[in-house]
Amino acid sequence: MEHESYKDINGHEGYYKISEGGNVRTVDHIVIRSNGRPHHVRERILRPRTCAGGYLNVALLKDGHRSQHRIHRLVANAFIPNPDNKPEVNHEDFDVSNNCVSNLSWCTSSDNRMHTVRHGRHYRTNGSNSGRSKLTEEIVIAIRDQYEPYKITAKMLSQKHGVSISTIERIVSNKSWNHI
Repeated sequence: MEHESYKDINGHEGYYKISEGGNVRTVDHIVIRSNGRPHHVRERILRPRTCAGGYLNVALLKDGHRSQHRIHRLVANAFIPNPDNKPEVNHEDFDVSNNCVSNLSWCTSSDNRMHTVRHGRHYRTNGSNSGRSKLTEEIVIAIRDQYEPYKITAKMLSQKHGVSISTIERIVSNKSWNHI
């Protein structure tokens, strides 16, 4: 944006401002260092860092304490009314680095999930897509093929594959991994 409007960042008034395009800038001011000497802080745009999930973050300093803030939340707090006190900020175009006010909206966790489902962005996290899975689809198929009560037991298969007996029992009874 060529000419962006800026607003003070809540809790950091007089030190930092946020633009409707997601730029954070310092305000020209004087701070007193720990040795008692004044230091002139010049106005400048802060360079954001990418954090987990691709979100943009900035570090803000206040009273000698540094705190990390996600830029999309700073923009939403400054420019988007939240009369229903919704806790999350949604990126309408799914680009978490696009922090323009026109791309953001307040929502609930449920609203956020439904937004991804409506736009075909919901990915199933069952089976080997789950971050916690120790097994693959091929191993589960092999477990079902190998399992024979009283011959090759759930206990034997659990030891072989490093999972619990109840996991094997749930696999062979199709209570888990039932998508394959």
